[in-house]
Amino acid sequence: WAIDAGIPVLYLHSHSETVSKQLRGHPAITIRAFQTLDPESLTEAVRGFVRSERRDLLNGPNRRSELAVRFNPTMQALTVAWHSASPARQAETLALARLSEDELNHAFAHPLLFGLQSHRVVDSLASGLGVALEPPAWPELSAADRNALMIAAEEATWTVRRTLQLQDAARLELARGGTRRLSFATPRDWYDFDQRTP
Repeated sequence: WAIDAGIPVLYLHSHSETVSKQLRGHPAITIRAFQTLDPESLTEAVRGFVRSERRDLLNGPNRRSELAVRFNPTMQALTVAWHSASPARQAETLALARLSEDELNHAFAHPLLFGLQSHRVVDSLASGLGVALEPPAWPELSAADRNALMIAAEEATWTVRRTLQLQDAARLELARGGTRRLSFATPRDWYDFDQRTP
């Protein structure tokens, strides 16, 4: 759930332990190997990880806002379908999703928890209730915006992870709409956005 929520993950292991390809290849997981797993080495590794990932680890408000924007339309469609369904259909849907009615009502009452449900659960609910799921319609950045981001990333020596975070945050900002849309057309726009984006 942490990875789904955009939270960086640290995986510590001994040299003798084999690490799966899924872990090794995931950009959100930092892996550290140790000859011996002594408390001092582990403590220092965790402290270093927290220092380097502080921005993302403390990014709760923005992450919650992003989840709300991403999942509210889906949750609303499922909530309406749930309350319109017959008791028999509701029971079938709960069995399909492997949830209790209390668990489902709790998820419906807390949109951010709903956003952390597994794809299997969401797909099962949608299938059981006859709701067509569509991917969130986030606007794409223009070619000029992407070019400005690439220039800014190169000049500022941002990591690939940070560059992708800024791209996603910019798309989220555009999805929010409003009359005062931010500009992402120049590298300076991206430098300023980087300063404002945890």
